[in-house]
Amino acid sequence: MAFKLHLFQKIVLFFIVAQFLALFVGYYFNFYMAANQELVQMPYQPNEANSIFLLVGYILVGTAGLLLLIKFYRGEFLFRALEFFMIFSATTLFFISAIVALNTITLNLSLYDFGDPILLLAALLGFTVAMGKFLSPAIRNYTAILASASVGALFGLTLGFFPAILFAGVMCFYDFFAVFVSKHMIALAKGISRQQLSFSIAASEKLAGKEKEEFRKKVSHLSPEDRKYVLQSGGDIKKMELGTGDITIPAMVSVASLLEFGPGAGLAVLLGSTIGIYFLLWKGSRKNLFLPALPPIVSGGLIMLAIYLLVFTNRLAIPI
Repeated sequence: MAFKLHLFQKIVLFFIVAQFLALFVGYYFNFYMAANQELVQMPYQPNEANSIFLLVGYILVGTAGLLLLIKFYRGEFLFRALEFFMIFSATTLFFISAIVALNTITLNLSLYDFGDPILLLAALLGFTVAMGKFLSPAIRNYTAILASASVGALFGLTLGFFPAILFAGVMCFYDFFAVFVSKHMIALAKGISRQQLSFSIAASEKLAGKEKEEFRKKVSHLSPEDRKYVLQSGGDIKKMELGTGDITIPAMVSVASLLEFGPGAGLAVLLGSTIGIYFLLWKGSRKNLFLPALPPIVSGGLIMLAIYLLVFTNRLAIPI
């Protein structure tokens, strides 16, 4: 019997790849930032707890704007333009890190001291990827992984450890509220899914015969709209999705931990967040529930970080 991954296991694999890419971007983009501070300007002050309120404000305004677009806008251009800008900006960060890594590891050059040439080359590559997604929506998962990893790494680099932890905590409460109380996160997920945007990663599989009938019975308790979300093509295909925010926030925590305590801390967060998302998606797939992903993901990462600091470094104090 051939080995077959469940849908939630595919999502977990995508998540792990994104987290490793975030650590990669965080490590090498840090070199570029140190050498080219005038080229990397953030709309908040690094290492200040007050910065999280500005970030939360941006997220709330952005979410509200996207919900309004999904509800009232019937075209595609604005969605594609927003996605194009997001992919272009985020993947440019990734390619800057990749170029710096290439120069550092293989060529032993210090080209990251010359910000403009690297920025221009990375921007060209980022534009190419964004245009590729515009022309071929099928690469959605790849662009979503690159973008969420890069944005998470940037937040981890610029916020600092304590503000990043505080921001992650606020976003956990927001995620819980948005899924269980206001439920606007569910509406947002459905809208993103319909538009095939790179604001989530998705896995799907074709159903046939007995498996198809069993799954249709399994989701019979859902509302007609929710059944339509988890089933496609008249019930022949089932799918599962994870929002890029659920990738970005743990990536931010792992990169902030990497910079504060070293590579082992970043990997500890990665391991803990992976355990958290595996448990969450396993439970969600069995019950076919819409669940807030950030609380178990972030909690798992922080618990594993605490264990790592206690066992390997004997450091549990949070720098303020």
